[in-house]
Amino acid sequence: MSCGGWGDPHYHSFDGATFNFQGRCIYDLVSTTCTGGKTLPPNYTPFSIQVKHTDHYGLTAVSFIKYVQLSAFNNTYRLETTGDVQPVSIANLLLTVNGLQKNTPFNDFANGISIQIVGGSLQLTTQFGLVSLTFGDASSAQLALDKKYSTYVCGLCGNGDDNAGNDFSDRNNNLVQLSGDDNTKYFRWGSNWKVGPTFYPANDQSLDIDKSM
Repeated sequence: MSCGGWGDPHYHSFDGATFNFQGRCIYDLVSTTCTGGKTLPPNYTPFSIQVKHTDHYGLTAVSFIKYVQLSAFNNTYRLETTGDVQPVSIANLLLTVNGLQKNTPFNDFANGISIQIVGGSLQLTTQFGLVSLTFGDASSAQLALDKKYSTYVCGLCGNGDDNAGNDFSDRNNNLVQLSGDDNTKYFRWGSNWKVGPTFYPANDQSLDIDKSM
């Protein structure tokens, strides 16, 4: 099952729901830590994928994806682009692992994670069911996840239960009423997936569109 976002971000969930979300913070794109969800089987690897939105080219009404990162095995693997250059060149692709810059191809043999440049984008693959996570040109973040994780995940990508009607839920698994224009209604829902301060560097003072951190 697949999910992702691109541009100023246009998203599609695992179940095919589409939305534009202009928040400017860090959000859970996919996580196995879900309130109201099923307990993750012991042979499944827990993980989360966060996505960072930021303003772009000085535009304050829209946001773009700055980076996407996988948190697993007590490590953080971040795929990022530097600067505002579009289309993205290989020179603008940046990989960091636990905050340290790494060259590609990169292999974490102990945890079965590989990262390389494919078609002008950074691509991460695993052996635990995250088939691929890519980030690069057009600020595009795309992921493919083994169907076995269906109903065990939550976040902006939804739960992968083949029902797009329940994708717009909050962290307590309650449906969020969508009202207002496209930007307003999806901002109110998406903000439920903002992550806590532990994911932010100490000097990150990003303000969301509603002026909150």
